[in-house]
Amino acid sequence: MSKTITLADLQSWLAEQKTEWKPEHYDLIITYAEHPLYKRALETAYLLDRMHVTTVPQASAIFFVLGIPQEDQPEDLRKFIDNLFTLNKLSSFSTLQERSKSQETLRKMLLALADDVRAIVVMIAYQVILMRNARDFDPETQRLIAKNTAAIFAPLANRLGLARLKWELEDFSLRFLEPDTYKQLASKLDGKRKDREAYIEKIIERLKSLLGENGIEGSVSGRVKHIYSIWKKMTKKNIDFDELFDVRAVRIMVDDVATCYAVLGLVHELWTPIPKEFDDYIANPKPNGYQSLHTAVLGPENKTLEIQIRTYQMHENAELGVAAHWRYKEGSGASIDQKHLNWFRDFLHKELEEHEEINEDELEEGVFDDYVYVMTPAGEPIELMRGSTPLDFAYKIHTDLGHRCRGAKVNGKIVPLTYVLNNQDKVEILAGKQLQPSRDWMSPYLGYTFSNRTRAKVRAWFKAQHQENNLQAGKQMLEKELTKLNIHLAPEELQRLASRLHFGGVNELYSNIGSGDVTLNQVLTRLPSFDKQKKEEVTPDSIVRPKSKDMDTQKGVQVRGVGSLLINMATCCRPAPPDLIGGYITLNRGVSIHRINCSNYQNMLEQNPERRIDVDWGLESEQTVLANLHVTAAPSSDVLKEVSVLASNEGLKITGMTMKSDQNDSLLLDFTLEISHLDQLSRLLERLMQIPDIIEAYRT
Repeated sequence: MSKTITLADLQSWLAEQKTEWKPEHYDLIITYAEHPLYKRALETAYLLDRMHVTTVPQASAIFFVLGIPQEDQPEDLRKFIDNLFTLNKLSSFSTLQERSKSQETLRKMLLALADDVRAIVVMIAYQVILMRNARDFDPETQRLIAKNTAAIFAPLANRLGLARLKWELEDFSLRFLEPDTYKQLASKLDGKRKDREAYIEKIIERLKSLLGENGIEGSVSGRVKHIYSIWKKMTKKNIDFDELFDVRAVRIMVDDVATCYAVLGLVHELWTPIPKEFDDYIANPKPNGYQSLHTAVLGPENKTLEIQIRTYQMHENAELGVAAHWRYKEGSGASIDQKHLNWFRDFLHKELEEHEEINEDELEEGVFDDYVYVMTPAGEPIELMRGSTPLDFAYKIHTDLGHRCRGAKVNGKIVPLTYVLNNQDKVEILAGKQLQPSRDWMSPYLGYTFSNRTRAKVRAWFKAQHQENNLQAGKQMLEKELTKLNIHLAPEELQRLASRLHFGGVNELYSNIGSGDVTLNQVLTRLPSFDKQKKEEVTPDSIVRPKSKDMDTQKGVQVRGVGSLLINMATCCRPAPPDLIGGYITLNRGVSIHRINCSNYQNMLEQNPERRIDVDWGLESEQTVLANLHVTAAPSSDVLKEVSVLASNEGLKITGMTMKSDQNDSLLLDFTLEISHLDQLSRLLERLMQIPDIIEAYRT
């Protein structure tokens, strides 16, 4: 399978690298010459060199195999080596022994590490060296390495188009996993080798003559048929060794695609093609980019013969795979041809050939860059949507674990449940004995959960609880939200709101809020329409007067029944959608717009009721309005920065701010913000109340 390379050969090769590698890389490696894994490390780097992989991965492979401490590793290699160690932790044979899902485990972690494909190639090369040295291990370890090779690294090598490494990995794995089968096939191949080689030599000479007779320049060679591929075909087709026709195989290589098809025609004229044994992988490449023409014919002596026809470039691609497409410049990182990186990533999101099954329950909308891969305390990787929190992690593990979640540790430190997880975080869930999720987890705006699937599990739990509990909880949730936003609704207004949401009554509305079937944001967004309907029902003028003539819209407000009037938002109550609003005609400032529960507005109407005018929010307006926000925070807190960051995240602009202290040295801050709808302010208030230093936050 491979020529034996002595330590002297490798040391001679290493000396040649002195001019290619950085001095600190070379000098440090020399100091490890007595290390027991030294030869294996050099073998890995030498193999990478033969694959045209550049010096950074070569040197990194040696540091990795030798296990050189991180503090001694050169800075320019450290990140690359860290990736190798992370990958090795999951792909090692000890990991396979501990968990039956290691194939899926490695695939998922590879996704997180695939920004530099060279790291994957280094691991495949190292696996080849492990298999070549498998006789150094005990039988049990040999089988574990072989299982890992067959399940993970051979399929990876195949998808990367690393044909040479794929064949070697497959044959090695079969040798240790099915030793009797391997010996039988090897014996049969060896037993007829002389006859087969003599036959192939005749075929090669005939094909060379055929090319010369037709003025075609090309090369013809015999093709080694690997034991694993023979065994796989025998198993798949349920046939005996003697029935195989592609044990005898040759390869023709020419300069261009047109010549490939010309040669195919000549071969089919020379020998009879076997029906259904022709594959055009030039017009229809394999998923890993492999291209070639495959045909089977009845050759001399009526023996079956497989012939492959390809260009020289196709052959290089087939042998070296992704390594044939490196576009590296030393020091610039992994700038691999983006097309090949894309299809590699696409492969990693699909099943590894026949070795694993896709779990439908784990599928969720998104693309490669939308995922993060975190670890359980036992080292099992979990795939989550980017933006996920410890709660998403808990519910992904098991629904009951999510329901019992009380806190979380990430990388050994306690974090809030709103913490956004990153690649390779190790997550531990702190769980109670009772199932006790929080209704706050159902809100997409509070930051506790990112996944719709997680929130659906929480909603399902609350929906299953007693209706009376949901009714009381929903009532409290709505009242709390309206109070926070300084909105007051009379009983008849609540009834109309329930009707607008297609509920039979207020209690049904409360129950659906409590169970999570209706969100508070959905309720808030219905308030403008509710207000408009109420006015249309009680105001006769609104029925008989056309909107086009009788409504004036300024600053996102519709004024009914009059011509153009100047509109001003009252600074005393700062109305904002979906507040219920009313207008008051001033003497010299046009119409002043107030919240209907504003004390100033009520006082003015008591004195001059005739100045009242019906107004409404413009339904299609994107006009922003000002809103006041009060925050009380602990002394010496960085609350100003916190408010600024959170407001910016919500797309809100702070237009004014005052700050003072009370008798307890607490900070009292009042902000004025530009908003387009109250649900923005609601989300901001909820996020502010999650900050430990903030005592209270509400709209004024």
